[in-house]
Amino acid sequence: MSKRIKNELNNFVYRGQSTKITFGTIVVSLFCVLLIIVSTFTQFEFTHPVIPGDFFNYFGQNIFSPENSEHFLRHYRYIPQVPIIFFIVGILGRRFALFSIFTYILIGLFVAPVFGLGGGINYILEYGFGFILGYIPAIYYAGTILDRKFTWKTALHAAVVGVLAVHIIGVLYLSVLLAHKPDFFANIVGWTILYSGTKIFYDIFFSIIALYLAKILKRFFWLAMD
Repeated sequence: MSKRIKNELNNFVYRGQSTKITFGTIVVSLFCVLLIIVSTFTQFEFTHPVIPGDFFNYFGQNIFSPENSEHFLRHYRYIPQVPIIFFIVGILGRRFALFSIFTYILIGLFVAPVFGLGGGINYILEYGFGFILGYIPAIYYAGTILDRKFTWKTALHAAVVGVLAVHIIGVLYLSVLLAHKPDFFANIVGWTILYSGTKIFYDIFFSIIALYLAKILKRFFWLAMD
């Protein structure tokens, strides 16, 4: 690493300045589009302890026995697209993060099947498309908060409100698509649990981590965009 680059990295301090429009910025923005696409088809599996709803039934029993311990573990498959969106906001700021997500949506609708269940203009009729549209206000709101000041408090605020925006808009969108279906309320509950449910809490948790990872790596990306 050259001395000049090392000095720039060491002296970099983010004070809410806007991302400059440069060739490097466009390249990094397109790289972020690639990150969104990769995250769409990436799945993590993890296990963590939980307190089951019938916890009191296990009083006096050995909860570490093989037949009981499984009730205190949650196995979850997680697609990290939402945290990647917040990582991109943390790196690029509001304007170019919006550019990246609009590019991703346009590619999915008109160029290639980069969405989770395919692509094409007919994808707007998929129940999950509303969650993708929810990234737009989430990016705008989170980017606005983080451009003012980046602290634990603002990161938590941006993640919570941004993730809620994604899920609320997603549920409203699928509600419109389900409006003409029989058993409307049963369908809404079922699809909401499928697309949101406990995923909201995972999205918030991992989005906060993604924002702080972006803060650490920001200086490297901004050096490339300078």
